[in-house]
Amino acid sequence: MQNPNPLAISAAESERDREYRLLALVTKKLTDAMAIVTQLDPQSVGQVCDAIFHNRDVWNAFVTDVADEKNKLPKELKVLLINLAAYVNKNSDMIINNHPDGDLDMLIAINRHVMDGLRGATAE
Repeated sequence: MQNPNPLAISAAESERDREYRLLALVTKKLTDAMAIVTQLDPQSVGQVCDAIFHNRDVWNAFVTDVADEKNKLPKELKVLLINLAAYVNKNSDMIINNHPDGDLDMLIAINRHVMDGLRGATAE
């Protein structure tokens, strides 16, 4: 049976699995938002903003974790993740402010690439 609370932490779940699950959750929200982004009703706008804010929260949590001196990731990977988070925040602001350079597809692509890395997928 699937856990009804997608945010609940399982004792058997590794940190990588939790990170993957969080990214999968927010990526699904972004993908759903992408499907309704052209609708102009207030509820759809709210759903898009909610997905973007949730995604940004996850990335900000990653930055906090990566910046912790106890984090064992290689320095180069830490810098890359912090730079990605900065881009996610900047791009999120552009989307929220309806700037023409805001790109929801890019947020989804970034999340999926990081998810691939968490699963050990190699680039083709």
